[in-house]
Amino acid sequence: MKLKIIFLTLSLQSFNVSLSFVVRPARSLKTLLNDKLSSDDTNRERALDLLSETRKRTNGNCLRYDGSTIDTKQNREIWGGNAGKILSFLPSKIPNEDSLLWQVYTEAIMYKTSSKGIVKGISSGSAFAFLKAVDNLVKNHAKQDNGVAFIFDGAYHLAAPWPAKS
Repeated sequence: MKLKIIFLTLSLQSFNVSLSFVVRPARSLKTLLNDKLSSDDTNRERALDLLSETRKRTNGNCLRYDGSTIDTKQNREIWGGNAGKILSFLPSKIPNEDSLLWQVYTEAIMYKTSSKGIVKGISSGSAFAFLKAVDNLVKNHAKQDNGVAFIFDGAYHLAAPWPAKS
């Protein structure tokens, strides 16, 4: 019972932390998927909008209260299709002081890794890119979005199979 409460708490925290980010008023998906524009501000907004759209369409890749995932074929296709586009909208070198862009980068890497499926993402080594991004968030942007880095880290370790889970 206590374990189920921890999962529920983690899922609810993830939902509450990111609620304002999820409900960003987004342009149409067709507009979001157009090629990069030259303006960094426009690309930043496109990354935020597409990330918001990805969260809405796939429930933010949250764990369910019972510890199960929403790792469906349809969600993996959405994550795989959108993650690369989100990353392409971000600057090649994100300024260290830009906590929001580091959060967007980390979440996009999570979607890119998750699009392969949990086991394949770990066995291919791409999960390490996500863990490195989470580590950066924890060390340099711990207060970003009420500590979302800790939610990313905890959710990874809850969802990952053994031995990563251990």
